[in-house]
Amino acid sequence: MSATLTNTDKFRAEVAQDFEGGVKFNGAIGGMRARANVSAYTMQVKNVQRALFPTNPVNPALGSIAITVNVPEARIKGFEAELGISPASWLDLGITVAHTDAEFTKNIARPFGVPTAFGPVADVPRWSGSAYAVVTVPLDGDANLRVRGDVYSQSSFFFSNTEISLTPGTKLPGYTTANFRVDVDNLFASGLGLGVWIRNAFNERYFVGGLPLGGSLGINSANVGRPQMYGVELRATF
Repeated sequence: MSATLTNTDKFRAEVAQDFEGGVKFNGAIGGMRARANVSAYTMQVKNVQRALFPTNPVNPALGSIAITVNVPEARIKGFEAELGISPASWLDLGITVAHTDAEFTKNIARPFGVPTAFGPVADVPRWSGSAYAVVTVPLDGDANLRVRGDVYSQSSFFFSNTEISLTPGTKLPGYTTANFRVDVDNLFASGLGLGVWIRNAFNERYFVGGLPLGGSLGINSANVGRPQMYGVELRATF
């Protein structure tokens, strides 16, 4: 014997109103070549579409099912800024920063008529940013040595949209990773290049997201970030 399962709360189209503004600069600051971008935005979203994994309401013994529901309303606002500067012909510096403030302002969805609270907005760190430095040194002939270091950092975030109701325990800590690279261009002959690189240089242990199935299977799982990696590249341009 089978049963037909009808979701009376069929999901509707998601509608967003977005307002953005910003400024760009490309020129010189104190005699140094520089560029800067700054932008801010605010977005209002109606009928936010989100995946949900509720227990089968016809036969709970069958476990969870996957459906799409509408969260009535969300608001996302924030800003992004980028600055690059060259204090000398051999040195380039840059930094970026982003702030995101996202929340479900009307957060009750009703799949199968059952009120379900959503929040916070998943996979959105409040703060993130990066910085880099590049040093270029001329060598014999046309060869040059380029050394780059960059760092990325972000604050904590949740990987479930129903942390406050169905799937608690999905907060992941912030993390910081660093990468370095050394390149030699036009090595021995024009067009030959050698590169040595390392990512996650200090072997930071971190998480980049997860699968929130605590409400259906009783367990949440987090995805581990990329471990320390390094390598060597040989390039030929012709």
